[in-house]
Amino acid sequence: MTHEKQIGGIRMKKKTIKLTVLSIGLASLLGFSQGVYAGTANDVYKIQKGDTLYSIAKRYNTTVAALKEINHLGSNLIIAGKTLKLGTIITVKKGDTLSKIARAYGLTVSELKKINSLKSDKIYPGQKLVVAKAGKPAGSSYDAAKIAVTLKVKSGYSFDKEEPGKYILQYKKDGTYFARIEVLDAKANVAAVKKNAAEYLKSTGKVIEIKKQNYHPFYRNAEFYLHASNSKASQNVVVKRVNGKLLKFTIHFANKEESEGITPYIIEMLQTTTAK
Repeated sequence: MTHEKQIGGIRMKKKTIKLTVLSIGLASLLGFSQGVYAGTANDVYKIQKGDTLYSIAKRYNTTVAALKEINHLGSNLIIAGKTLKLGTIITVKKGDTLSKIARAYGLTVSELKKINSLKSDKIYPGQKLVVAKAGKPAGSSYDAAKIAVTLKVKSGYSFDKEEPGKYILQYKKDGTYFARIEVLDAKANVAAVKKNAAEYLKSTGKVIEIKKQNYHPFYRNAEFYLHASNSKASQNVVVKRVNGKLLKFTIHFANKEESEGITPYIIEMLQTTTAK
């Protein structure tokens, strides 16, 4: 026999309540939140009352010097209601050099050093660098079909190329847990991509735009991040730049208790994505 419970004037079955709690739990775990940060197209932040360049730099893991450089600011003065470009931030990997990183993002070594207030050419693994400047999007020209996408695959998962520019990461034991990665054209209209993504997600449920992206690193600096769910499954569509290439991630997972032990691993693997 199915029991029911009265919540907010609406009679709900226990199974529905359980799935709702699970969905909320996963949302918290994966960083779903509807905050005030509008980090959508071009990584733009709307300055709030009481903000300082220092507080914004600390919140988004960048520096005051980088914010001033990419926004052409002559002083530390900022005005509530105005916007700031946050830039694109990458983590230095073993073997990286300033020259290699600068070439990948269409910068000169001098520009890269100036943006990051570097006094020498020495960098180290784990170091954060801002690699985009205002008015010059990273990776402005490339052939999407020729871009190779790779990531670190955990045991129990598979990662395959479906066709040029399209890849799939999948949980081997249950195919309802997967993530598709598509390399978008360098000149893709992000607004149009977002509109199409919203139309696609409507078949899953109500579409929500997640605007606070400062939880899991994977969601930070996304062009946009949309989410939809129903009693059986949830889907996210995230578009972001990786190594200067515009990628679309479509993430699908079941609304089951075991999702708490599967979906976070998928997000962790997606965080290691490279596109060259």
